[in-house]
Amino acid sequence: MPEPPGTGAGSTPGRRAPAVALTAPVPRATFSSALNMAATAIDDHGVSRVEFWVDGARVARDTAAPYAAFTANRAMS
Repeated sequence: MPEPPGTGAGSTPGRRAPAVALTAPVPRATFSSALNMAATAIDDHGVSRVEFWVDGARVARDTAAPYAAFTANRAMS
């Protein structure tokens, strides 16, 4: 029988995993050198920051909701 959320190996009893959703850009959006990003994040113990990553590199960090980032002058693939 599967374990209830928050009770498996590596989790803290009684805790739920944070919920994060990228709200911008929308799927299949195209862009050239500027990228606007936005996200929502909730956790039962609070959210201290949201990090935005592009191609394996952190490009921004936001510590207050609404979480958002803007990158410019970077070649995007």
